[in-house]
Amino acid sequence: MVDTFFGGDAESCETGLSIGPDNVFCLEGKLIEPGLIEHMAQSAAAFSGFGAFMEGFPPRVGYLAEIKSFSIRRLPSEGEKLRTRISHVEEILGMTLVHGEVTSDGEKIAEGDLKVYIPELS
Repeated sequence: MVDTFFGGDAESCETGLSIGPDNVFCLEGKLIEPGLIEHMAQSAAAFSGFGAFMEGFPPRVGYLAEIKSFSIRRLPSEGEKLRTRISHVEEILGMTLVHGEVTSDGEKIAEGDLKVYIPELS
């Protein structure tokens, strides 16, 4: 659900998704709500993996712990290209809180807060 990584740093990253007709979350030509959430969650995972890579560690398996304040202004159509910015908000007790904004052609179509848990290596 992420086909492009535009880049990032310790505080944020940008990802992309070209919505194709074969996307499992497309219904009647639109990317439905779970698809937008999954795209944002996988964008958050890309941000975490990129951060680990930049610190010289392999990416680890993480878990989506919470979706909060998620709002969708409109559902994107097949053929649209999404661009998503994930921004680090804070980290507490092994939980990372990020804010995501999904745009299409400069128009904000969805945003929300995600809490991601990545267990420490044992």
